[in-house]
Amino acid sequence: MSGVQDRRGTGADGHPARERIVPKHGATQEGPTTRDVAAASGTTYDLIVVGGGIHGICATLEAARAGCKVLLLERGTPAGETSANSLQILHGGFRYLQDLDVGRLRESVRARSWWLGHFPDLCEPLECLLPLDGRGVRRPPLFRLALAAYGLFARDADPALLRGEVVSAAQRPQLAELFPEPRPRAFAVWFDGLFPQPRRLADELLRWATAAGAVVLPRMEARTLLLDRDSASNATLSASTVVGVRARDHETDREVELRASRVLDTAGPWNGWWRGTSADSASTSRLHPPSVAFNLLFRGQLPDSCALAARAPDGMNLFLWERDGCIHAGTRHLPWTTAVNVPSVTSADVASLVDDLRCAVPGLGLAESNLVEVQVGFLPARAPGAAEMARRDRFEAGPAAGAPRGLVSVSGVKYTTAPVVARQALAMLFGAPLSIRSDAARPAISRVPAGER
Repeated sequence: MSGVQDRRGTGADGHPARERIVPKHGATQEGPTTRDVAAASGTTYDLIVVGGGIHGICATLEAARAGCKVLLLERGTPAGETSANSLQILHGGFRYLQDLDVGRLRESVRARSWWLGHFPDLCEPLECLLPLDGRGVRRPPLFRLALAAYGLFARDADPALLRGEVVSAAQRPQLAELFPEPRPRAFAVWFDGLFPQPRRLADELLRWATAAGAVVLPRMEARTLLLDRDSASNATLSASTVVGVRARDHETDREVELRASRVLDTAGPWNGWWRGTSADSASTSRLHPPSVAFNLLFRGQLPDSCALAARAPDGMNLFLWERDGCIHAGTRHLPWTTAVNVPSVTSADVASLVDDLRCAVPGLGLAESNLVEVQVGFLPARAPGAAEMARRDRFEAGPAAGAPRGLVSVSGVKYTTAPVVARQALAMLFGAPLSIRSDAARPAISRVPAGER
């Protein structure tokens, strides 16, 4: 398991002790970066991006591809927290049909195509199946209509990802046998994307960004904004203009001044660090309050190398996929009500999700005895203290938000659409969409030995 090993036993009441399980922070790899603090502190950049999760990495890449001189700051390892612990699905927006949100559906389709098109070596189509039991909305005729509508709205997607259909349970008997009685009568089949090697994908994004001219400084934590001399004495931030950031180098424990005419805050739940709120608080952000979410990894196999949607006893949706004998299952969302900056869940939370998975797909035999890892991270919540995830990306800029000129803060809600959100944030900062240079294509694919992740 990641973080704290699960050695619970039972408490005095006979229930599992509530040991907290914390995430594994990043991987041991640093990615394709050269850390030169002296050179960075002697350079004035067009843009400093603060926060090296997937949204910050995508913003750095897009700015560099447009010819901007850009610096990315990350207090730990880039893509080492929530971005390292996602369920690794590239969503094509099929779920948005239930709300008739065609705009988000098409945005997701385009974003998924971006990933699959630029990273065919690291992203792949994923066959997804939803059991249809004939009750409520889970009836074959309704899903035939839904899949037809999706094919119409997502018509500019790769044709290989538009092969949605409804098949009888008799056509997928091994899958049907995984579910409890009464077993599914049919399955809805659609295709999404999968990035089964998130560390390598993050490293390739960074390699592309640095090849395009970006500078990346891991273990460099932005603490305060630098403001121009004329505005530094003003009483309010909103009357000021950004000229850079003051950061703490965690390798030397020294403060460093880094200069830029624009700053993009992509620090996730720590958005708003520049307001002077403690950087150790996960409730700093005024854009989205945090919730905590986690996925489980089990030893096991799924038939047909597909992904399965399932329903927990409480009606919540679960999703499972498998590669190389490891089943990934999730996602469970929980409220987060403390100011602690490290997300965690209790062993009781884990046991509850294991029980729900066992009820939803008993034929897989999932149990704590074959649990390999717990992956935990913060996600944006709809409201303070809520478990439900936010649905919309949020941006903050300008005097109306109490922000200085030259600063934009963004909180994105989906890994898939990170490139789209990055482009929107950059357009706000630069006053217009950036144009990608013709010579900014991804460099030759980096090869690694077979089996290395």
